[in-house]
Amino acid sequence: MGGTFDVLHRGHRALLDAAFAAGDEGVSIGVTTDAFANERRARKVHPYAQRVAALRSFLAERGHLPRAEILPIDHPFGFAMEPRFDAIAATEETVGTAEAINQERRARGMKELRIVLAPYVLADDARPIKSTRIRNGELDAQGRLTRPVRVAVGSDNPVKVEATKLAAQRLYGECDVRGFPVRTGVPEQPRERETWEGALARAREALVAWPEADFGVGIEAGVFALEEGLMDVQACAVADRMGRVTYGHGPGFAHPPPVASALKAGRSVGDALGEMSGDPDIGRKEGAVGWLSRGHVTRTVLTEPAVIMAFLPRLRPELYGL
Repeated sequence: MGGTFDVLHRGHRALLDAAFAAGDEGVSIGVTTDAFANERRARKVHPYAQRVAALRSFLAERGHLPRAEILPIDHPFGFAMEPRFDAIAATEETVGTAEAINQERRARGMKELRIVLAPYVLADDARPIKSTRIRNGELDAQGRLTRPVRVAVGSDNPVKVEATKLAAQRLYGECDVRGFPVRTGVPEQPRERETWEGALARAREALVAWPEADFGVGIEAGVFALEEGLMDVQACAVADRMGRVTYGHGPGFAHPPPVASALKAGRSVGDALGEMSGDPDIGRKEGAVGWLSRGHVTRTVLTEPAVIMAFLPRLRPELYGL
């Protein structure tokens, strides 16, 4: 494997661990020389000796150093044409170079190298951790942003925006959360699968509405049929700039039989509860859960867990293949 290793970040560490897990006989690591590393960069990298020292320190910490060979490289292929190798470690960003090396080895009548692919390690904004981003001051070596995480909510409903803000602050600390009215393409009262479709549409449209946002959040309240009646559930989708979407939902509650009957007749929950409560605007105020619970459960309390559950896979991305 090879690299510049200008700032030894979490992505480098994951790649090195993957290489040593596959290389039971040892791993040769090419580190670009100063001349090669700075050839096409406006901003100079750290000196070769400093980069190698940091690399050796990490390898020693992980117990890899006895099986490591560190060599300078001044060409994209480095020493990969040597017949002694049987595998090459790469990331999604560098796999193209690995494939080019195999093409050259085939042309020389040599055996192809098995490609050991290490997944991207993501920063707090769900984008890959890269040395360039760290040098530019966007991230630290652990992938933490040097600015607040930006979250766009696919709704200007204050309840949804506040619930998202509370959830995002709990998970990421300081956040910039903004709401935007969007189109969903689903009925005013979504049912079953339409609920998830509406949440996804809101999340994706939110990213369009705010181009600087890291995440788009879509929240949709839908009804799901049960043998005993109808369950009202808050569904949430979270989309990021890499095209990945994660889902979650919050607590559900059963609607009273008169509301279920009204829904079957094609009316909305808001209309039905407006008649029952004597307040036609209840849907814009405390909502169904507020009125049914006599104020013990607010709409924000109901919605926040859905947002947290939708973000949950992003806290352990390596376990979810993100």
